[in-house]
Amino acid sequence: MKPAVCLLALALGTGLAATAPTAALAQVSVGVQIGAPAWGPPVPQGTQYYYIPEIDGYYDIYNQIYIVFDGQQWVQQPYLDGYDPYYFHPYPVSYVGAQPWLYINT
Repeated sequence: MKPAVCLLALALGTGLAATAPTAALAQVSVGVQIGAPAWGPPVPQGTQYYYIPEIDGYYDIYNQIYIVFDGQQWVQQPYLDGYDPYYFHPYPVSYVGAQPWLYINT
């Protein structure tokens, strides 16, 4: 009788080991473009500005602000009255430095 009990215990142990959940290893990668507006095209890492021809101005991606010329000077504005940015056709500016608008003749 003892060999039958040992054999039964061995069979149960093997069955439980075979059906036990195994450790799952998974990797999750999430790419998030922080700060880029939903209305703008994707930009390479390190790009700070969009040029927006509809307003003849810029959008600072890092600071989330528009830079436009008011006729006398360049001013920063958090939003533009009368404009829907989803209708803009922005171009990423491949310029390294601050204030690319200062190099444009107005």
